Amino acid sequence: MRRRTTRQRGAALLAGALAMLALAGCAEAPHPSPSATALPIGITASVVQLAGDVATRQAQVQIHNAADDALVIGKVELEDDRLDGLAERVVAGETDIAPGRTVDIRVQLPAVNCDAANEGTTMLEVKFTLGAADSIARMAVADSLGFLSDLHRRECSTG
Repeated sequence: MRRRTTRQRGAALLAGALAMLALAGCAEAPHPSPSATALPIGITASVVQLAGDVATRQAQVQIHNAADDALVIGKVELEDDRLDGLAERVVAGETDIAPGRTVDIRVQLPAVNCDAANEGTTMLEVKFTLGAADSIARMAVADSLGFLSDLHRRECSTG
């Protein structure tokens, strides 16, 4: 059996290391990892249900981008004790929101949870990219029309 010389082993190690560096240089630069946070300054969100949304049991998460950079919205979920599950985005994918624009993203409402109190807090979780940063925001969101309380009251009334 032939043994490698120290010089041959060193050359083999160097060649392997150079190959690894070359492959690493071809990889896409990683995005910052997501972190739980509130929406950045200039980005606001609220939830509404318009008359046309009632029959389809949908609502809309309105997101306004007053930041200087384009905003990309991915996953959108609403959580509320009055709902029996998550209200999730109707159309999967991403939505681009240019600076100064507002976009409504439809979510499908699950059945109501009649064991919950009629008043509650609606939490929004949204995955987004602003500039080069990928993030996940989770925060309370305003139901400016009070439709969730009305929906809960209407579907859970016993009389």
